[in-house]
Amino acid sequence: EQTGLITDMTSLVMEQAFQTMNEWLALDEELVLSVNLSAVSLDNLELPDRVQALAKRLDFPLTKLSVEVTESQLVANSNYALDVLTRLRLKGVGLSIDDFGTGYSSLIQLDQMPFTELKVDRCFVSTASENRVGRAIVKSCVELSRQLELTTVAEGVETPADFQYVKSVGCDVAQGYGIAQPLPATEFLAWQQQWPEQLAVLLKPEQGLESCLAG
Repeated sequence: EQTGLITDMTSLVMEQAFQTMNEWLALDEELVLSVNLSAVSLDNLELPDRVQALAKRLDFPLTKLSVEVTESQLVANSNYALDVLTRLRLKGVGLSIDDFGTGYSSLIQLDQMPFTELKVDRCFVSTASENRVGRAIVKSCVELSRQLELTTVAEGVETPADFQYVKSVGCDVAQGYGIAQPLPATEFLAWQQQWPEQLAVLLKPEQGLESCLAG
């Protein structure tokens, strides 16, 4: 970011990711690729066309791409962010607001930007199984997301209790070390094959969890 090369680096990351995802989509067409965008890239009005050109060259469907931006990035780049993100959305790219609930203008951003996904910040998710305030915030975010017809992602899911709570309130996707730690691409398919076994462990009732879900 400091050298102004972050957008070029993002393009290189996307190129590698598009190639790998094309192989995975041949095996599982439900997969979606998420890529974080730097605040600097939101100032680059050429970014949407660059992403589209790259996808066309690699025959990658842009409907399988979601870009993630944090609320602080949107506030810092309010002049161009709406333009850049709207043009990406018009090209079929999904838009995700990351770390939702940690800033001062989250609801304003939801109103102004064409988001398709809301990611509930880990600071709320990680306390939800033990803290009534955390539970209330996560549940409210899920209900808000449902009303706005957005996909909801719970960040920071690390324990079976975390997983079972976000599932109980209707969260669509869980993310965190309880699901998987960061993996090299070469190990992803092996993880995917053993996921049903891991899911069974995550769904196994834990002592005290019933009262958490009831509360």
